[in-house]
Amino acid sequence: MPATPPTLLPTVPPVAPRASPVSAAVSLLVPAGSSADSAVRRDRMEKIALFRYQLIRAAADSAVTTRQRGPMVRDLAAMIHPGPFGGTVTVSKDTIDRWIRAKLSSLVSLLKHPAFEDEREVRYVEGAIGREVNFRATSRGIVPYLELSAVEFIQWNDETLEGDEVARLPIQEVVVGPGAGPGACVSLQRFLASNGYGDIDPRMSTIPLRR
Repeated sequence: MPATPPTLLPTVPPVAPRASPVSAAVSLLVPAGSSADSAVRRDRMEKIALFRYQLIRAAADSAVTTRQRGPMVRDLAAMIHPGPFGGTVTVSKDTIDRWIRAKLSSLVSLLKHPAFEDEREVRYVEGAIGREVNFRATSRGIVPYLELSAVEFIQWNDETLEGDEVARLPIQEVVVGPGAGPGACVSLQRFLASNGYGDIDPRMSTIPLRR
C-alpha cells in the first residue's frame, strides 16, 4: 500500500502577552551602571523625584496625623497615576509608606537637640534630587554622600568670583579629633595644601579622651 503522507500542522505564530494598561513599577527605577549620558540620567532622576514628591505631597504633610495618613495612602495605592515618562503606573502601599518615611526622615538633618547649642554648628543641607549619590564604607556601615564643589557653594551663596580668583569653600579652621594619631595634623596640612588651602593650619583638639 502507498505510504500515507504526513499530516502538516499549521504553524501558529507566537502570541505576545497582552500589555497591561498599567506600566510595571520597575519603570520608576534608575538602572544602575547605565551607559546613558549623565545629563539624560539626571533628567530621568529629576522626573522620578518630582513624580514621587507630587504623589506623596499631601500625605507627607507634617500637619497630617497618623490616623489621617493611613486612608490617604490606601487611596493613593488604589489609584492609577500618570507616570513620570508617560503612560500610567500604580504604586503599592508599602512603596508609598517608604517614600513618606524617607521624606520625613530627611527633616531630621534640620533639627538639633538644645543640649548641643554650644557647638554653634552651621549646617548646609543639600538635596539629592538630580544628583549622583556616592557611597563610602565606615565603621558604622555604608554612608551616602554628595560631592559639593566650591563653585556650587559660591553660586548657592549668591557670591561671584573676581578676576583670577580661585573658587574655594569657606573653610577657616580644621580641628583634628582627639582620637587621631600624632601625625594627623601634618598629613592633613599637606592634603589641604594640595587642594589650594595651604593657608589653613590644622590643630589638634584639646578635648580629653579616655579609651
